[in-house]
Amino acid sequence: MRFKKRIILITILLVILLGGFGLYYNFKDYIDPAYSNDVLVSKMADEKDQIEKTIASLFSSKNYSITSEKLYHRGEWFAGILTVYQINSFGGSEFGNPDNYDNYYVVLKKNTLDNSWNLIGGPSLILTKPSNPSIPTYVLDDINPSN
Repeated sequence: MRFKKRIILITILLVILLGGFGLYYNFKDYIDPAYSNDVLVSKMADEKDQIEKTIASLFSSKNYSITSEKLYHRGEWFAGILTVYQINSFGGSEFGNPDNYDNYYVVLKKNTLDNSWNLIGGPSLILTKPSNPSIPTYVLDDINPSN
């Protein structure tokens, strides 16, 4: 009888340790919960100017716009799209013509010690996990275009 109880206890421990039956993911959310979307949207409003200044300091060209701006987790990860457009010397940017612009994905991370934002990934047409191992998968999955 004792042997049977030990087997059951060992099985339960293995299931928990190995993340079986989705227990790992639920447990992880309790240990490291993310902020709600409403909180992240509110934080984005507070961080937007500093993020835009950081991006502007990284790129000498000013022929881009930042779109799809989003914060992740607890607001320490930022991902967005830099839409870089060509300048037409005859008629402005021709931003409406899709042949004249490209979308580049960027990821920044906030340094919590000095509250500065640092470029972690991009600018790139696509961000991959092998090329950007420090970027969380949920950020990469959300920012990259899907087929």
